Parts: sequence; C-alpha cells; structure tokens
Amino acid sequence: MRGLLVAGCWLLVGEPAAQEAADLAAPAVVEPSDEGEIGAEASTSGTGLTVGIRAQVGFAQVFSDLGVAPAGELEVGYRLPFLGRRLAIFLAGGYQYTYASGPGTDERLVDPGGAPYPDGWTWDLAEHAVKVTLGFYGRIFAEADAFSPYLWVGPAVYFLESVVTGESGGEAFGENTETSTEFGVGGAVGVEYVLGPGPLFLEVEVGWSPLAHDITGDSTTGQLGLSLGYRLWL
Repeated sequence: MRGLLVAGCWLLVGEPAAQEAADLAAPAVVEPSDEGEIGAEASTSGTGLTVGIRAQVGFAQVFSDLGVAPAGELEVGYRLPFLGRRLAIFLAGGYQYTYASGPGTDERLVDPGGAPYPDGWTWDLAEHAVKVTLGFYGRIFAEADAFSPYLWVGPAVYFLESVVTGESGGEAFGENTETSTEFGVGGAVGVEYVLGPGPLFLEVEVGWSPLAHDITGDSTTGQLGLSLGYRLWL
C-alpha cells in the first residue's frame, strides 16, 4: 500500500512530493525511555540504613530440655550500595526467655527426723538471655523487586542468667542464680515483601551457644525459631 502511494505521488506531482509521502508512510520510531531505569534507581535510593523489629517463638526442646522460648529483637543495618543492594550487614540485640522444671532425687535430702523425702524434690529453672548478633544478609533478588527470599548468618554473644528454685517435702530451697557470657552463632532463611517504606518478613532461625552452669549442667541455648518482623528502609 505504501508503495502504491509513493508511485502515485511520483506520477502526479514529482519527486519532492513522493519523498514527503514516503516519510509520512514510514512507521514511527519510538526512542527508548529512561523511565524504567529511573524507577529502578528510585527504588534503591535513600541512605541505605535499615531499622528493624522482630518477634520470635523459639523451640529450645529441639536441642535441650528447655521449653518454648519467646523472644524479641531490634536491629540496625546498612544495605551495601551495589548489586542492587542485595547485600547488607546488621547488628541486632534482643531478649529471650525459656523455662524448664522437673523432679529429682538425692539421698542427701532428708526430713528433720533424718529420713529421706519419699517424693524426692522438684526444681524450676528460668533461663534469661540477652543476645547481640552481627549478621551478614543476602537477598536473592534486587531491592527493586518487592518479593524476595533471603538468608543471613553471623556470630552472636549471649549474656546468660540461670535462676533456679526448688523444694522438697514442702520445704523451699530458696533461689540460686548463676550468670555467664558465651559466644554462639545464628542464621536464618526467610522471605520478605515490601509494604510501604520497607519489607515485612517471615523467617526460620537457628541460634546456638553453650550453656554450662553448675545449675544447668552441660547444656545449650540452642533453639529453632519462627520470626515475624518489619524492616524500615531509610
């Protein structure tokens, strides 16, 4: 059709009009837009700083006789300015609590008449931990993508306090406390989805350190945790 139009113009009005008709019939060339690049750049703009909060339920019974361990953490971090800000480093601090109880027997425990208590004795242990973690974080997709799996791993310092009480035959033993500082490690795999100025995330975490108090014997703070939280991208 375009060829017929050009040929007709050539016959009727000559070469200049034919050339003009050919230019009009040619398909328009659309220059590539920078809008996509601008959008991607805007999604990774800002200072790169992050502030996060997470709530966790840990299951210490996976590693020891300790029970369910509720915990909470705050974190601050920095998203490194390359690779689409897939990588970050963060410092997190939090508190976790777990509990255990049980019976025991000891022939040294006797009543005022010198006879052993027939029911032995019972104990209750409250384990408090303040944990500080230095984490190295990697996102599978660039920050411009709203959804991404991720993982992190890093060393941790545990400030531990064991508080135990006991009684036998209705006689309380009183309260005994022991503290220590232990080095451990943690890591997690998770998924996050950007909502507003940052991502909502869900992760499965493993944390561990030794726990070797006289009260507890050789044990561990290890637990498998499920966390829900939010990170604000500044």
